[in-house]
Amino acid sequence: MQRLNSEFVFSNQPRQRLARHGLFWLIWTLFFTITYSFLPANHLLRQGVPWPVAFLKGFSMAALDALLFMPAHMLFTYSIIYWLMPRFLFRGRYGWAVVALIAIVLGTAVCSALLSIYVVDPARICVGAPAVRNSFVAAMMGGMRGGTTIGGFAAAIRLVKVW
Repeated sequence: MQRLNSEFVFSNQPRQRLARHGLFWLIWTLFFTITYSFLPANHLLRQGVPWPVAFLKGFSMAALDALLFMPAHMLFTYSIIYWLMPRFLFRGRYGWAVVALIAIVLGTAVCSALLSIYVVDPARICVGAPAVRNSFVAAMMGGMRGGTTIGGFAAAIRLVKVW
């Protein structure tokens, strides 16, 4: 266990760091896919699609969404853990940390909405899935659902590693 901590978790070697981040985003993708796969599967079940097909399609649609929203979630997460935390939080500038967090949330929400409208919906249509077609504000809020969750997990991990 000590070897795992020293060689993987707390290592600053680029290879270990990339492996850690890759594992983190893989787990996030699986979490997001499983969590959000039930809604489309339920919709397909109500349309009379047999349950194995409905759940497979729901899982596939959620996986596609997870991958397409990943850039916005990465922007949010890395902005918090590598810019906001070292620049404001760790230096005790809590007021500026709140201002920066609000700016990051708004910027990422706009990015998520743009992804939803111009990337996710067209990709869903290309694979035969229904497009969500939200308003811009609803797309901002919807896109941030997963972003705030993963950003919070990443911030917690960063705080545990630093303190």
